[in-house]
Amino acid sequence: MWQTVSPFTHAHRWNDEHVYVKIVTGGTYSIKHRGEVMSLRPGEIAVLDPLSGFDESVRESARQSLLYVQRSALRERGLPDRFPLIYRPDLESPDVCALREFVVYLTSQIGNVSDAVLERLGNYCLDLMHALFDGRGRPAPRHTSSTTALRATQVIARRIDDPDLSVASIATELNMSIRTLTRALRANGMSAMRYAWSLRLEHAAQLLASEPERAVLEIAYRCGFRDPSHFSREFKKRYDMTPREYAVSREAAREEDAAAGKRQSLLPSEDVDCITLDAQNLSSRSEILRFGRDS
Repeated sequence: MWQTVSPFTHAHRWNDEHVYVKIVTGGTYSIKHRGEVMSLRPGEIAVLDPLSGFDESVRESARQSLLYVQRSALRERGLPDRFPLIYRPDLESPDVCALREFVVYLTSQIGNVSDAVLERLGNYCLDLMHALFDGRGRPAPRHTSSTTALRATQVIARRIDDPDLSVASIATELNMSIRTLTRALRANGMSAMRYAWSLRLEHAAQLLASEPERAVLEIAYRCGFRDPSHFSREFKKRYDMTPREYAVSREAAREEDAAAGKRQSLLPSEDVDCITLDAQNLSSRSEILRFGRDS
């Protein structure tokens, strides 16, 4: 059974300011554009532009990961932001495949990891979107700095609670020398451990906000810090308050928001129809991330 959704039917979601990247992870999607129909199967990618107009059909068993990418974010990085035709990246490129696997991993973590960690990884992924457009049909070199950087961030995200995480252990897991890893990360403006420390602090802030009753000692260990005192010092440098002060401030803000919500509930309300693929009972599952300034 096929069911169809057109982006122009839902203008408040498919708007002029975004393009979106579709990665099929299960089943088959059919896209009709300018009278031609193309099928997307698991592992395939398409960059779609709502301004170009297309109709999309999905199988009941279909599943996809979607990236909503702000056009201005693409322009700032010197990347194309208009696609009169549906663009399908070169799947023979290791960079494209690495980015695809990274995106699928990111979307699978929605609801499982903190928003701060997800946003950090998402923003880094946005900086690597050039992998989709580099080469224009020519396979990229097998081992590029972008591919290595993507793989390194996956290792770091997976081992964020590991106090033994180090450049050496990351290099070992990626089966390369420390020098090769460091050079590849530097080419992408990264330092492995600075990135890891930043990610850990953001994860800690999310935990403190969502679980203020947790002891600071436990939060520190869950985020890969061996020394709670060192964690507290670094956290204060980053957020200008101690972990406990941060937890208290976030809890107070939450209570204030809850009180405001109760006051708002006394006012007349209207129904708002927020359209997503699975909200329309299309029997497909979509994991969605928004990239860009308004993400």
